[in-house]
Amino acid sequence: MQIRFRPSKIEGSIYAAFVVREGDERARASLAAAFPDRIVGPFGAPIRPNVGVPVANLDEAERRASEAELLPGIKRVSMYLVRDWIYPAAFDEWLAMRVANRTRDVRHPQIKPRTSSAR
Repeated sequence: MQIRFRPSKIEGSIYAAFVVREGDERARASLAAAFPDRIVGPFGAPIRPNVGVPVANLDEAERRASEAELLPGIKRVSMYLVRDWIYPAAFDEWLAMRVANRTRDVRHPQIKPRTSSAR
């Protein structure tokens, strides 16, 4: 296992993930409005709506989570502080193969489609 994405390297900020724990179909759009400075997201179905945002400190993160809960479609937001995302290096190959298999019209010399379903 090795660190593959290092949000802790964002200088002067903390990387926070905000996840809608309770809400309806409007939650994804409301997250986009609440966090225009997001780095990732808003993600939606099949996972809970969520975004990743750099914040200056914990007070700001808590305040922004509370403000998001006032928007349409959001009842409750959980906040997670992310230091680093760790996953095995083999995940890069798996992801490249999956993308190549799903995007048959797109070709890249370093991404080779899987030729066999056996693994």
